Amino acid sequence: MYGSPVLGQDAPPDTVGPASRAVLALVDVVKAADAAGRSPRSPGAGGDTRG
Repeated sequence: MYGSPVLGQDAPPDTVGPASRAVLALVDVVKAADAAGRSPRSPGAGGDTRG
């Protein structure tokens, strides 16, 4: 499902949707974190707070 693309070859259309699900799930997590004010660029996002 994943790997280096081969020049001149396209993925079979019935594999594109399933292969996209992992990326789309990650995007949903990042969007939810941003909406909750917990994205890495948001104040109070966690991480090292020792200054």
